[in-house]
Amino acid sequence: FLDGVLGMGGDAFTAHPKLDPETGVLVGFSWTSKDGGIQIRTQEWDNTFQPCSPASESSEVFIPSCDSSPHDFGLTRSRCVFFENRFKLDNLAGFLLGFSGPAESLVSQPDLPQRIHILPRMLGEKAVSIDGSLSVFDVHVAHCHDGPPQG
Repeated sequence: FLDGVLGMGGDAFTAHPKLDPETGVLVGFSWTSKDGGIQIRTQEWDNTFQPCSPASESSEVFIPSCDSSPHDFGLTRSRCVFFENRFKLDNLAGFLLGFSGPAESLVSQPDLPQRIHILPRMLGEKAVSIDGSLSVFDVHVAHCHDGPPQG
């Protein structure tokens, strides 16, 4: 809502795109605030920075009631994995007036489970969202893999 009123908005892009080691494809994601949540869209480019395939609904996920976008993501041969930290924007006025920074304006909700969003890289598959652990905070994703659970 405020993006439109203030003439702001548009998509932001991750600080941590990933290079698929098998294909050489660059994979990243953009996000935008929308309808009280965050819309995430994955994108892929070849080694000449041309889009690899047209965007599809499977490369997007809407995260409702989310005030904080993911900072990083995990990449596997067939999926992009996002860990949603559970925060609420608590001091919007202070943030907009410059009295507090973005991190100062967010309040953790440790009683809510972290949500894990898994977006397929292949057309025709559906995105999946599942609840994870309580009291968890992830900024960077160290390892994701296709296959059975490990450890």
